[in-house]
Amino acid sequence: MLHGHAGCPANAVLAAVGIQPSELYPPRLPREALSPLQRAERAYCAKHTTLLVILDVLVRTATIVQAAAMLMHHGEPMCDEDKSLLAQAVKNLESNRLALHQARRR
Repeated sequence: MLHGHAGCPANAVLAAVGIQPSELYPPRLPREALSPLQRAERAYCAKHTTLLVILDVLVRTATIVQAAAMLMHHGEPMCDEDKSLLAQAVKNLESNRLALHQARRR
């Protein structure tokens, strides 16, 4: 991670030392230039990165659902903001269910 201690954005820090953001990463070879093993590794990494992002969203979503369940369990009303967060959590669960199915097919 790149961090400017004075609060400058990463691009400003890179520009100050004459580096482009693309220079931080190795060049991405076209699929045709990769060996079968390299293609398999690229696919594996992409799939598992996707799954980790989905898992992170699901954990945050579960926290919202858990908080709403605790409010209901204690008979406390939910404010409009909490209801909105819970509705968004339900949408997140559905969209991540679909994303998991798509990732599984790869």
